[in-house]
Amino acid sequence: MRDELAFFEDLLENKLSPRQIASSPLTETQISALVKDMAAEKDRIRRCLKKMYYHPAGERFKEQYVQRHQAELVILVNTAFHYIRPESAKDLLEKESDTPIISVYKLIYHSLKELLAFIESHLTKYFNQEENAPLGYQIISKYEFQNRMRRIRKKLGGMTGDKEILQRVLATIQDMAKESTNVTYRKLIYARTILIEMEASEPEPGPKNYFSPLRELMFYMNFNCSLFAHLLIKELIGYVSKIDGYREKLLFLYGYRKELNQLVIKPGTQFRNNPVSLKEAINGWVEEEILFLEKTNALLSGVTYNAEKPIHEEDKLSFSVPVGVLSILGRSACDTRLVTNKNKKSVMTTIARLSKTVGS
Repeated sequence: MRDELAFFEDLLENKLSPRQIASSPLTETQISALVKDMAAEKDRIRRCLKKMYYHPAGERFKEQYVQRHQAELVILVNTAFHYIRPESAKDLLEKESDTPIISVYKLIYHSLKELLAFIESHLTKYFNQEENAPLGYQIISKYEFQNRMRRIRKKLGGMTGDKEILQRVLATIQDMAKESTNVTYRKLIYARTILIEMEASEPEPGPKNYFSPLRELMFYMNFNCSLFAHLLIKELIGYVSKIDGYREKLLFLYGYRKELNQLVIKPGTQFRNNPVSLKEAINGWVEEEILFLEKTNALLSGVTYNAEKPIHEEDKLSFSVPVGVLSILGRSACDTRLVTNKNKKSVMTTIARLSKTVGS
């Protein structure tokens, strides 16, 4: 597998390393020639990467090729970043006060960053979002996030019904932006997307139904942060505790569950790498609360609760795989829409109840 970045590696590690420049500074003629060579090399690398998309090689080879160059680009971008030593995002831009070598370092930095952006936008299929983003990319993204969050607070700060929700979402994203390690492309892309959506949304004094536009957005973007889920459950507990009578409590929860199950989730999107989505977490609590209230209401009213009849072992579906494999198959059936039930937990409970496996 050919390394297309050898030219830039040689520049940063040898010819233009701070130690080499200190002993042998570049002349204006050398800098001019270097600028032309870098522009030509950047175009050549872009063409090579683009050709890879149509290469007859297998998908695995293409993915390895692109992701290898992505990882090397991140290392080289970080090297140029350290040579520039910026104190803020603005210091990465060209300035009249820059020394000739700093101007060259900035040109290299932006050339490499353009190549990374090219992979992200044109080779998205192979782009590794779990790769740590370059330091300069992180600084610029965090500066952008701060500006967006300031505008969002000004625009949506008057929403009394969603004030605590808004504060929790922005505080969580702000904490993520403060991280100095393991800041991946996926995290930054997710944060940017959700902030853009929040900034575009219109403020409402309070939800007209169970879910305001802001809450719907959090479910759509699968904001599966545990603190956020706990906040929503805490709110639900407060709402239910203020309702008098088991029947009225159940009617509220039936309506909430109905609208919750009708909410749309953006495929493949999540805040945390967690198999449990925000929708599943909240639905799980609602289902348990409904079951508890139904049983309690039945006991207090003197009516025997119609529990599910036990299924005899000989009537269960028998599978020749371990329970762990059956669980994976069940989740895959939900993810691929082979099973269209919206509540995964209910599906898995039903499979467990109606099935027996090897060793069970």
